[in-house]
Amino acid sequence: MLHLLNSFLASKRLHTIKLDDPRKEIIDDLNWIFYKLKEINVDKNIIDKINEYERKLRQKVDEKLDYNEKEELKTHLRVWSNMIELLFEKRRILEPSELGTLNHDQLYEISQERSSSFFGYSIWNTLSDIEKNDFSEAARCLLMICWTAAAMISLRGLEGILRKYYEFRTEKEHKNRGMYILIEELQEIEDIKNTLMGYLNYLRGIRNMAEHPDRVFDQAEAETVFIQVVGAVKDIYQEISN
Repeated sequence: MLHLLNSFLASKRLHTIKLDDPRKEIIDDLNWIFYKLKEINVDKNIIDKINEYERKLRQKVDEKLDYNEKEELKTHLRVWSNMIELLFEKRRILEPSELGTLNHDQLYEISQERSSSFFGYSIWNTLSDIEKNDFSEAARCLLMICWTAAAMISLRGLEGILRKYYEFRTEKEHKNRGMYILIEELQEIEDIKNTLMGYLNYLRGIRNMAEHPDRVFDQAEAETVFIQVVGAVKDIYQEISN
């Protein structure tokens, strides 16, 4: 998004430059454009030429442009504008789908690795980098209607958290136990929350089905898996934090 935004802003700023503007204003405009394009690592040829011409203008900073300089600037502006427009044409853009029923704005926050109404600030900042990455990828998959990928990555994110919870409740190493075994052993603990076991039992069944190579998830299933995972994570971290 920064690439598109900066390209757009640079193009717009180029079109505001007037040949009769004071030289200092033109220099300021070119300097602003230079740094906006430099932020997104565009073709070095563009930013070098803008920077080179800006330095040339600084040699007579208090004078207005003469006729030859205006013609030269006019040519430069046209060339640079065309080059920046090419950046838009070459850029591939994927628009988030509106098909899902979950809150798109909040999914987007997670996709950018930020807290949201799904994972509040206190929980999000407790997650490991790998867990954040899993849930961010799951959110991106939901936004892009990749339902099977969204469900599978959501389950993977939960499995890592479940291992930490297993060690917290049993004081034993998880030894890379899978989700099915972890839940089986957790179920034997008498005071475990009913709501948490409800989430986990549902997700255990889904995980078993997901391992079948021909299993494909539809929208409703993927969104349900994600919401059930969110519920389980909230219950786990609420207990751990207490």
